[in-house]
Amino acid sequence: LLLDHGADPAASDNEGNMAVHWCALSGDARCLALLLRAAPHTLNAPNAHTDTPLHVAAREGHHACVVILLAHGAKTDLENSAGELPMEISAGQCRDAINLNMQMTLAVKHKIPRNRILSSDISNGRELYPVPCVNEVDDATLPDDFVYVSQHVTHSHIPIDDSIETQQVSNALIL
Repeated sequence: LLLDHGADPAASDNEGNMAVHWCALSGDARCLALLLRAAPHTLNAPNAHTDTPLHVAAREGHHACVVILLAHGAKTDLENSAGELPMEISAGQCRDAINLNMQMTLAVKHKIPRNRILSSDISNGRELYPVPCVNEVDDATLPDDFVYVSQHVTHSHIPIDDSIETQQVSNALIL
């Protein structure tokens, strides 16, 4: 009702608590979800003690609020002024939900394909356009035991059809 009449969802009291902190404190999951849709920027807002809404909901044991905050992307790695993470001040289902979220986040980070650019131009200016060297497999560094050849090298005259129609594409650089 207040949001419909122009209330500021980011307004705070003298301790920096916003409406999202108060919803998390009281365990009002429906109101919390409405506020987060209206003001998503308040999701990780710290109060004067640098408690985020997730800290408050976790401390109070409001599982539904913890799940809503996590579903909206609440950060689990923010410490409050006492150096506590939300998981460290929670118990039971709240702790389980935060722990699962943290494990899933770590699992996803390790599954994301890495594209490390080892060199922006492995041809060192020998080509009209730069030829990047990319490693998508491991932590190997830029190879230094190769010779970059920019022209055909043959000992005798061999007719070579280098039109685009006869070219084959390879996913690997053979050294």
